[in-house]
Amino acid sequence: MTHFRRRLLFWSFFTSFFIIAPVLIFFALGYRYSTQRNAILKTGTLIASSLPRDAIVSIDGERVNGTTPLTARAITPGIYTVRFEKDGYLPWQKRLTVDANKATFAADIHLFPDTAAEAATEPAEFLSLAPTGDRALGVWLTNEKEELRFLALDVFPVAATPLVTPESRIATIAWRNDGQAALLTDTKGKSYLFDSTSPPLRLQALPAHSVESRLTWSPDGTMLLIEPSKVSVYSTTGSGRVLTSSNTPWRISDAARLPNGDLYSILTDETTSTLTVQHASSQTTSTAELAATNLHFRLATEKHIMTSDAAGQTEVFRVEKSSLAKLTSVAATSGSYNPITTTYLYSSGNAIWLYSLLADTRELLLRTSTAISAIAFVPDGSAILYADAAVHALEMDGRDTRNDVVLVPDSANAATCLTTTTGNRLYCTASAETKTILLSRPL
Repeated sequence: MTHFRRRLLFWSFFTSFFIIAPVLIFFALGYRYSTQRNAILKTGTLIASSLPRDAIVSIDGERVNGTTPLTARAITPGIYTVRFEKDGYLPWQKRLTVDANKATFAADIHLFPDTAAEAATEPAEFLSLAPTGDRALGVWLTNEKEELRFLALDVFPVAATPLVTPESRIATIAWRNDGQAALLTDTKGKSYLFDSTSPPLRLQALPAHSVESRLTWSPDGTMLLIEPSKVSVYSTTGSGRVLTSSNTPWRISDAARLPNGDLYSILTDETTSTLTVQHASSQTTSTAELAATNLHFRLATEKHIMTSDAAGQTEVFRVEKSSLAKLTSVAATSGSYNPITTTYLYSSGNAIWLYSLLADTRELLLRTSTAISAIAFVPDGSAILYADAAVHALEMDGRDTRNDVVLVPDSANAATCLTTTTGNRLYCTASAETKTILLSRPL
């Protein structure tokens, strides 16, 4: 090789090194060329996980190595279509932005089983789901005779236990907040207690009370007897200690006792109503004027109160140490409270709103073309359930478009939709001519 060629080869390698080395260094540091922005940019990361695990993830149609949970690194900044797929489950897809030197999360994505809903029982005359979604009471017609049954919904197929049925038809069923017990009233005004924690499972007749009074569950788990002039604790032996009384022409329309000892009551006459709070800690009483009559408590917690009339017009108050502060008024036809996030999910006509009681702000989640008949939270917080002509799961992730998954098509405007406490199964009550059917599907 001649001296000239050796010098040419040396300078060629020398020049190539100074050209390629910076490229390799920038590549190793995570820089890539972005065709979207026509520039060299620092890359980002996508962190993906799903419920259940082992889902396949693709970015703009290209599969990422491995299955969830996974981390995809060195992604050029930009907007990408991220898709999760798993056999036997409905796919999830969303447009997500990956920023330079940052991590984008698609975390704990709830994948719903790709399966049809089925009837959990034969059609019932009357059916009531416990607020925890894992128990139900209903009335069935057997050989032209009504039969009351308790349903254990935490197992599938559903386990049914017949109960001794009262002579008169059951008119109302009111569940305690924990779903362990229920108050039943028949068409003659007789009341019964059902307690699923006290075997054998049976109805216990409660002592009679006047037709002007009514029994209700209080947030502290006790039964209250609300009479026009007083509120007292009630038990299987009858009325007990009087909690409050009214010596005025006003009548007591509703009451609630909290675990901290506070007592809330609504006093009303023909034209006005007053909210009264008896603070146990300070031994003081706070009052607030209400805008309507014939009110009841929609929500009663130690920090917040929601009162509502028959049309759903709702007033919201914050409970302070020795006073009440009105926050806002909303029109809510149905609603669900999340004590973890202190948010109230409610529907108003064909709109779904999420109201933060702490911040006193609300967010419009969705407008539909038809009225909404039921609404609830999914226990893991990833989505909400709502029913119009079908039952849907609407995800809470507001990035891009919220995914709206149809879980039960043609549900005939489900009246109630709840999940079991574990969140692994959905139950909905829906009308079928003159009967009530219980639909179910895994979540």
